[in-house]
Amino acid sequence: MDHLGDCVTHAALPDIVRNVAPWLVTINESELAFCLQKEWLHSRAQLSEPLQARIDKAMAIPVTDYLVAKDRQFHVMSAFEEYFATYDAILCPAALGTAPVGLESTGNPIMQTTWSFAGLPSLNLPLMNLSNGLPLGVQAVGAHQNDARLLRSARWLVSEFVKRNLA
Repeated sequence: MDHLGDCVTHAALPDIVRNVAPWLVTINESELAFCLQKEWLHSRAQLSEPLQARIDKAMAIPVTDYLVAKDRQFHVMSAFEEYFATYDAILCPAALGTAPVGLESTGNPIMQTTWSFAGLPSLNLPLMNLSNGLPLGVQAVGAHQNDARLLRSARWLVSEFVKRNLA
């Protein structure tokens, strides 16, 4: 992003995001178990063994852990309000590295964890290719319920990459 000069500012994330990954796991796993409770009770044998193991583990999550994690979503989203009072979007890598080779995996989702947890709109712009020819996406994140602003910012970013011959 250094190629964009003073159009980009480096900023640290709020401290609260350090706890987002376990909170998101708590919510996802609890809600998975809840959504599959009918299958779990009436046709468990038809579920794959890995899915059975996930549901079994999720059933042991205390409801208070789930409620705390759900409560934290608002606080994480709110922690970014000051960023979007000044900036149009947050830019970060879409992944820890290039796309994985093959179709066995879509890669590690850690770079989307905070935005998914906070309910912030985000999109992946495949603007760069690394020396191995695989794409490295730029993720643009916008303010809560302001998808239009994010889309305008993404359109500007793509046009800047094209104009500066970076894409």
